Amino acid sequence: GNQVGAILIDNEETTWAGTMGNGLAQMIEKSLHYFPFEKSFGINLVHTTIQNRNHEYFFGTDNGIIKGYYPDKSDSLKFMQFRSDIFAGMEITNIAYEIDSSFVIGTKAHGIYRSDEFLKNVVSIPLDINFEVSPVRDIECDPDGNIWISMSGHGIFKFDENGHLIQNYSTSTGFYHNEVYSIKSDREGNIWTAAHSAGLAVIKIDGTVDLLTKNNVFPSRDINSISMDKEGDIWIATYGNGIFEYTGESFIHFTKKEGLISDYCNSI
Repeated sequence: GNQVGAILIDNEETTWAGTMGNGLAQMIEKSLHYFPFEKSFGINLVHTTIQNRNHEYFFGTDNGIIKGYYPDKSDSLKFMQFRSDIFAGMEITNIAYEIDSSFVIGTKAHGIYRSDEFLKNVVSIPLDINFEVSPVRDIECDPDGNIWISMSGHGIFKFDENGHLIQNYSTSTGFYHNEVYSIKSDREGNIWTAAHSAGLAVIKIDGTVDLLTKNNVFPSRDINSISMDKEGDIWIATYGNGIFEYTGESFIHFTKKEGLISDYCNSI
């Protein structure tokens, strides 16, 4: 449970953490609650967490999707394996919002799916990619509705909302790395990308790429995760160099000296 694979701060400001080996953790104020999924569902890894507008939760795991919900007139959170007709046995690596609050779901070896936010209507997005050798690392939808997918060994693919390929960013097309761990769109539609050894880069709206680590704008070379807060600031979790906040003008650095437990940060 010491490794955290995903973090969600929900609409009630509760923090959820998907762990590598200890199921799900929920933090309310100073209380920490664990929900081990191994006995009930045969699940060890929680890769991704998301919430819909009905205050229901969906957790992408190494064995399908778990739904968390509050039954009518109950304060007790319940869990169930959800949409096993489609996702049973699949490793769900990422679930991302589209601009209309629907979901895009990425898997380790079974491709990409699109669904409404309640997972009632789920369809496969036909993409000409061998997902068995190129699992999905991350998914992001930009303000124009385009879908960005990071594929292990193949960089980043940009698709329109209908699944048509617009561009592939990989070393074969001049991109800086093929193993992109995290991608995040800012409010303007720029795509921030994280890699190990090559660091941080930004794909601008016009398609040009700013290599922030290579050009000595950003000091860390090993990045695990990127997120954006409600104010639009970009947060960057690194492997060994703490956390950075980009305010739109400069990077603010947080390490153990500023109170972090560790400078090795897996998710943010």
